Amino acid sequence: MNYFHQYNNATLVLNNEFIFDPWLYGSLYYNSWSPEKKTLKKSELKNIKYCFISHLHQDHWDLDTIKYFPKKTLFIIPDLKTNRVIEVFLKKYGYLKILNVPLKKFIKIDNKYSISVVKPLNRDGHEAKNKIYKEDNIEIDTGCIIKIKNDNSHHLLLSDNSPYNEKVFFKDYKNLKINTAWIPINGYAQDYPFCYDNISINEKKKIIKTMNNKRQNFLVKFLKKLNPNLILPYSSTFTLNGKNKRIFYQTIDKTFFKYKDYCNFFYSKFKIKNIKQLEPYQTLYIDNNEYKIKSDNSKNIRELKIKNLKKNFFKLNSNYKVKHLENDLNISLKLLKERMHNYKFSIRKINQTAFFILINKTNKIYKIDFEKFHCLKFNGSKNSIINKFKNYLILKVDLNIIANILNRKSHINNCIIGFNLNWERYPKNYYNSELSGTLNFLHK
Repeated sequence: MNYFHQYNNATLVLNNEFIFDPWLYGSLYYNSWSPEKKTLKKSELKNIKYCFISHLHQDHWDLDTIKYFPKKTLFIIPDLKTNRVIEVFLKKYGYLKILNVPLKKFIKIDNKYSISVVKPLNRDGHEAKNKIYKEDNIEIDTGCIIKIKNDNSHHLLLSDNSPYNEKVFFKDYKNLKINTAWIPINGYAQDYPFCYDNISINEKKKIIKTMNNKRQNFLVKFLKKLNPNLILPYSSTFTLNGKNKRIFYQTIDKTFFKYKDYCNFFYSKFKIKNIKQLEPYQTLYIDNNEYKIKSDNSKNIRELKIKNLKKNFFKLNSNYKVKHLENDLNISLKLLKERMHNYKFSIRKINQTAFFILINKTNKIYKIDFEKFHCLKFNGSKNSIINKFKNYLILKVDLNIIANILNRKSHINNCIIGFNLNWERYPKNYYNSELSGTLNFLHK
């Protein structure tokens, strides 16, 4: 017999010893995200032997949770260049047993478990179009399949890796029987359309509805082909704090934020009966293809006290002014040139969108020139950008946040996930993926 517990976001625990994507206690993304209140007692983490981390986003490897693991815990991390930062921090905290595992291949962990890392299936989101997978060193999201030897069962944990590119998955795992499939239920961990100020609330709601519908259609098609014995929604849940909190909760459809509501929706719309939610006080028992959920885990649950915390960005030197920002931008752009070459970004595609940085509470606007790798003060207002350029993207950011990003005290991707940045773009529905990818490397 084997058993699973499900806690906050994508955190699962198998047989009280194998934890996946741990986030139980910490406030993340500069205190923008808080975990669910009902969570596992810290004393239960002393039994952890193995930890799988699917990708580098903080809500999948919370150090305020990991610090309660035994130092001999084995960390299993997908062997991707983007994940090197995880290893650096784990070693800093005294965790030295780290296994970098390749994609696709099943790797034996011990006599009980083997694991296979599922390739990123959501690189281009709804536009994936079942492209052939090609590793390019900038992919992030993975999932995993955990094989349990005592019953020869296979459990698919997608984490945030929504299966938009199903052909890649079924090519890698042809004819593999999946017993349980753990699926993400929304795509709300991004700032589009929530933080785009030139998109109205009603427009945002329509965009979210369209995105939810497309997402579910991809997911249902994938699950019907996969045909698992049991489907369990997980991941994709957090409590948002900060300046964009009100807009976020006004805009989302909460059906895709609560597991019970999602299960009811899924059964009602798609007539798929084998979907169940698992609450923190419950246990999923699996015994020879029999699946039972029992409410027997309450003794291990604690109520987490969530505080309203201020943003915890690194404090700037008191002498740091807007004039210093221009120098930081130009240094970062010079370094960006080599990074763009290494990662094969296309300047032609980037320049299809004019990119500006507007510093909040000032009249300073900078236009970024990706051909000369130089920033220029824009002598005009935001309205003149709107009138002059057909395609544009404006980043509206506080001075301390952009300075943190350029000086590598923060990463723009974490700021985006934390809803700490605001934008305007035109056309409203035009997404320049090349520019978006490039901005991840704009720093010193």
